[in-house]
Amino acid sequence: MCSPCFLLLDAWYCCGGGRGRERERERERERERERERERERERERERERERERERERERERERERERERERERERCVQVDYRGYEVTVENFLRVLTGRHDSAVPRSKRLLSDEGSHILLYMTGHGGDQFLKFQDSEEIQSHDLADAIEQMREKKRFKELLIMVDTCQAATLYAQLYSPGVLAIGSSRKGQNSYSHHLDSEVGVSVVDRFTYYTLAFFENLDIYSNASLISLFQSYNPALLMSHADYRQDLFPRALNEVPVTNFFGSVMEIVHTDSAFEGFKGSKHREMACSAYSISSKECNNAVDTGMASNSEKSSQGLENVSVGIFEWLLHNLDDESADRVVSIGLVGLVAMVILSSCL
Repeated sequence: MCSPCFLLLDAWYCCGGGRGRERERERERERERERERERERERERERERERERERERERERERERERERERERERCVQVDYRGYEVTVENFLRVLTGRHDSAVPRSKRLLSDEGSHILLYMTGHGGDQFLKFQDSEEIQSHDLADAIEQMREKKRFKELLIMVDTCQAATLYAQLYSPGVLAIGSSRKGQNSYSHHLDSEVGVSVVDRFTYYTLAFFENLDIYSNASLISLFQSYNPALLMSHADYRQDLFPRALNEVPVTNFFGSVMEIVHTDSAFEGFKGSKHREMACSAYSISSKECNNAVDTGMASNSEKSSQGLENVSVGIFEWLLHNLDDESADRVVSIGLVGLVAMVILSSCL
């Protein structure tokens, strides 16, 4: 009687113990899966940290590119007055040409009655004034009188004034000299705002009006015939957070008739070719910059006239000395394809002559 009971109890114990071990193994597998999920979450966090580091490196590279562009702009721009040299007195002297004899030519505005001048003013301002060095101001009537002196002394043909200050339109309200066009970043009672700041310096680096003016020209082809009206229409009040203003009652032409390159210099590469004139042979690529601020139209015309006269002399000398036969002329004037065609025709003619002579 005891044996069957013992066997039954032993079988029950073995089955119960097996199920316990199976549950333990299942719990161990679950713990392993949980550890694997934790490792996967850690790997995902590491990947996210790596992506964040990569984004930070990209931002740093972008900041470095921006600093490089800024350094390039500084290298391209010649600054004649900087720091505490920028005063109301010096500004008015530059406009009117009333300098001491010791002032070098590089610090003078060497313009004449054919010059197109751009006067771009930016800083802190208000109703009919602009601040200099936060210590002195220039009033709108001072600016108007200085520009009238420029006109009387024939220092410009057309003058474009661009003002980027609060209530910018009030600074050119007193102008009365003909030939002057003015554009302002804001109207009376409106503020002009900065665009963005440099996180390293902690201050704004450019104003909205200036930023979007630069954006207009950066997207403009140097061969474009865009007019000043297209520049003015590019100013979006929602982006500027103010309404741009312009005054053209003193200007003889409509804005759509004035190319922006009249006032903003363009640089283009001019390639002289010798395909038409012998006088241009051997000329190199030259880069010529036209800037109304740095060179007068009279000097430009003289330079162009001198260049044309020089080329005419060279051309006439070349024509006098040229004495070539028909084959040399063909060599100089035919392109490769035409020359090959002439040679082929000559060979065919030669073969025909040989056959004809052998028959005779």
